[in-house]
Parts: sequence; structure tokens; C-alpha cells
Amino acid sequence: MTKQYIHIFIKKLRQRKKIIISLVSVSFAVLPLIFYVYAYIETANLGKDLLGESRYNERMLDAGKYTLTMTGIFSIFLAAVLFIINRFINSYISVLNSLDEGDILKLKDYNDIQLPLSKYTVPFIFQKNTLHIFNMGKVTSIKGSNIVNYKIEKIRSRNGFFYRLNINTRNGNYKHNMYNIDKQAAMLQEDIASIMYKNNC
Repeated sequence: MTKQYIHIFIKKLRQRKKIIISLVSVSFAVLPLIFYVYAYIETANLGKDLLGESRYNERMLDAGKYTLTMTGIFSIFLAAVLFIINRFINSYISVLNSLDEGDILKLKDYNDIQLPLSKYTVPFIFQKNTLHIFNMGKVTSIKGSNIVNYKIEKIRSRNGFFYRLNINTRNGNYKHNMYNIDKQAAMLQEDIASIMYKNNC
């Protein structure tokens, strides 16, 4: 049952990956095209009579050059973004495949309370006595034995409320903002205390 859940979880995660990569790729491809079409139409509307044939041809040529330059720059950014996405997803899957039955059941509890867009991209995974935090393409793994103290606070902003997790460890301090999900905050409060307690027994 639990292994089947992980199989489904990974399948959903890979589907999310394909969607994100498709959206990012289309965005990077469309922007230079939009620039070229805009520059072409603007130059065509001015016409050769107003600009003169030499200036008209120069503007058309420049539009093509700038478009190619933008495409090259965006291609570099796209490669970097794809690298980060792939590394993040691979790290996520690696953690998922290392979970035991108890860890998987806990993962399911967290996944069940996520907002629709966050389903199958749970920001917190507990693996035995280690907390893995997934945020902005980065994975932070914190052992319960290294946690000195932590605090979960509800903060009000212009756009509403959100929670902030502050963890102080022997190796450094970590902060993570999360959605205004009261149950998730309560579960984290209990589960982080649990991995600290297990390591201090």
C-alpha cells in the first residue's frame, strides 16, 4: 500500500515537472518572438517613405539581430532553470525512495492537507529523525540531533497570513515561509519536537 502510494506520488511529481518545463520553455521561446513581431510591425508602419530605404532595412536587420541575441541569452537562462528543476526533482525522488512505511504515512498526512497547487510537492518530508525542507529548488536536510530550538509563528502580511518556521541548529539557522495552513503548522510543531526528543533519549 505504502509503496504504491510512493509510486503514484513520484508519477504525479514527474507530471508536474513536465508541465513546469513546458511552461518555462514556451515562455522563453515566445518572448523573443514577441519582440521581433513588435519591432517588425513598428518599422513596417513607419514605412520606407518616412524612414528611407537604408534606415528601414537597418531597423529590420537590427530587429533580427536583437531577437537572435535575446534567444541566445534566454537559452542560457533556460538551461540553468532546467538544471535546477531536474536537480530538485531528482533530490526529491531520492528522498521519497528512501522512506520507510512510517515515513510514507506521515508524508501522506502532510500531502492530504496541502492546497491543490501544492499537492505532491510537499515542502516537508520526515525521514526517520531527519527533516527535509524543499524550497525554491533547494533541499535542506536537518537532523533532529542538530536542532537546538525552533519556532513556528503566524505572521500577518498585506496579502493575508502565512507561517514562518525558524530552526536554530548547531550548524546554522534556517527560515522557511509556508502557506497559512493551521493543521500543517500544528503537525510540524509536534513532529519536529518528536525527532528532537528521539535523538535526546
